[in-house]
Amino acid sequence: MLSRRGIHSLARMSIALTRGIGNHPLSVLILPTVYFLVRYLPFWNGPDVVGQLLRPAASINILHYPPIYCFLARIPFWIAGYALQGGAPTIFSAQHPSLPAIYLLVFCQQVALCFSLRYFLFSIPTTALRRGLLAILLASTSSFYSLAHTCGSEALLAVSWFTVFGSGIRLIQAGGKHITWIVYSAALLLGIGSRHTNGVLLIWLPTLCAMLLVIGRWISRLPRLNQSSVNLGKIAVLALVIGAGVFSAEKLIVDALCQRFQVIRRYTLGTTLSDRISSIVEGLSDQGKAKLFARVAPLTSDSLVKLAITSQIYVGSYYGGTAEVITSALVERGMRGEELYAARDRIIFQSSSCFYRAVPSRLLKVMWKDFLRAMWPTNDKDLALVGPFETLHSAREALKSPAAWDSLRGMPIIDLSTASAVVRSANSDIFLRKWSRVSNFSWCLIFLVISIVRLRRKTLSPGFFAVGLSILGLGVFSCFSYFICVFYLPRYVLPLMVSVMACGSVLVGFRGSSDGAVDPFIGQLGPSANRSRPSASR
Repeated sequence: MLSRRGIHSLARMSIALTRGIGNHPLSVLILPTVYFLVRYLPFWNGPDVVGQLLRPAASINILHYPPIYCFLARIPFWIAGYALQGGAPTIFSAQHPSLPAIYLLVFCQQVALCFSLRYFLFSIPTTALRRGLLAILLASTSSFYSLAHTCGSEALLAVSWFTVFGSGIRLIQAGGKHITWIVYSAALLLGIGSRHTNGVLLIWLPTLCAMLLVIGRWISRLPRLNQSSVNLGKIAVLALVIGAGVFSAEKLIVDALCQRFQVIRRYTLGTTLSDRISSIVEGLSDQGKAKLFARVAPLTSDSLVKLAITSQIYVGSYYGGTAEVITSALVERGMRGEELYAARDRIIFQSSSCFYRAVPSRLLKVMWKDFLRAMWPTNDKDLALVGPFETLHSAREALKSPAAWDSLRGMPIIDLSTASAVVRSANSDIFLRKWSRVSNFSWCLIFLVISIVRLRRKTLSPGFFAVGLSILGLGVFSCFSYFICVFYLPRYVLPLMVSVMACGSVLVGFRGSSDGAVDPFIGQLGPSANRSRPSASR
């Protein structure tokens, strides 16, 4: 057994090592990236990514999926093609990437994740020791790295969210630096250009400023306000203006691409809503289906929309057969090509909207059930296994419809035996399994208990408590928004996981008054008023 002196020496070495990690968090954040690149082939996030990354520019990767990721992610394909073969198709053309090209894509995604986590960590005013502990915690969250190792638009969700949180925290502390506003704007554009639901990021910083203004009024008896209400108001207004500008820029990009590739602008959300509706139709008896039709059908006078309503009840969702029913009816009316696709999207959207108007309580019930499932028992392991399982699903789909997967023909990532072996390996991977008993709800409870204790001891800033709660609230809202539109899948829980870990990092990492810290928003917390304020984060 170790002597007391040996234990003290080991403790000092551990503290020194953790401080070193805190000063250089990339030293630990990059380790899971190396692990995934060495141990696993790139993952492929299902058939949807064929439309995102392989098909030429069309409605699927301009309207249904935001175009920024769909075409930005093809740049590594273009670079690898020129480096290895001396030529490559343009990013708007059909793609035939090699395995090195796909590796280059996931490598770029992994590097972006590491630097976004580092950026976020240095935005929190804390000690090197605590930053080191937080770096270890974030590096141990395997789902972030697993999805960054996956081809698909979810790969950049953690990147954009952590960067928005980090830049927002810096802006409120520093009063707004030009480079930070640029980073904030770029992260917003990357976020909403990857997933439509990332639009919730646009409201986070203005909402946080409003929360801090309320807290500032509530604790007005403290000695002074370190961040004036005027400055917070300016930041909130500027964040709203930038958010509106980023939103408009994304729409202008979509409009330009629609005009360039002769795509009719329309909503494609109906195809997703149809999947949500299927969750209330499945299991209904014939009598129950008849009652549902009697409630929904009177909400429209369009015969084609009524046909789509009937098909969603008696045939299946859009992807379960209703698409073919609508297509056949439109072909009979002489429609072809882009005109037919636009009409089909309009019909499925209108018919799905009728269900939401007719039976909102039923839909709310299944949404709430899926949300509770996202909180408990969904955990880090469930999200980390999304990539391997979706790759296996892709391999099976490639066998059923080889023509649709011709661009990846012969690729080991969609070989059925290889994909099955990857799933078995991932299921037994200790790194992926380590947090399998800690659900999202458990993480929330742990972090909230710690923060309440720290608030009572006055070692946690009320302002930073508000920052943590705003981040957590955004994740909860985003997660529930997913389930308004579609049924539960583990990958839709990633915004919640990102927010939970970011919230915990803020609540646990903030250096309180016992360390001589000043609340960046509300002034001095405790009796250490004569101590100097810590230096600004990097």
